[in-house]
Amino acid sequence: MSFWTYQSHQERTYQEYMCNKAKERSVQLEKYYEQVLTTTQAELSSLKTQISANRKELESTKKRFNEVSEKLMERNRQHQKLQSMYDALRRRTITPSSFDGQLGRAPQAALRGHDSSFNMPIATGQGRESIAQGKFNMGFSSLL
Repeated sequence: MSFWTYQSHQERTYQEYMCNKAKERSVQLEKYYEQVLTTTQAELSSLKTQISANRKELESTKKRFNEVSEKLMERNRQHQKLQSMYDALRRRTITPSSFDGQLGRAPQAALRGHDSSFNMPIATGQGRESIAQGKFNMGFSSLL
């Protein structure tokens, strides 16, 4: 019977030791996961703040883009209007009869040898990148 008492006492001591060890491990894991949770929450909060700031920046950039786009469209309209006014004025003022007074009695051979066309950029209304080269005839060939 004393062996059985000794054996049960040893078993009880061992079980208490294992229970204490499990409790310590549980407390350590709880502290670790609380720390992980705190770190994760701080990171999440930081990311939410960053997302909010990025959304505000995006809205600001969209607003600025729309303003610049409207200004560009207005300037393109003004440019087209000025271009059409210039073309109309040029058509009215540059006629074959207007060259008679300026050229005088130029020799026909000099006019035939002269290339009366030149390259001039033409804006297509799509920005600087889309300027095409157009060839314009100034009307000298009609005098020949």
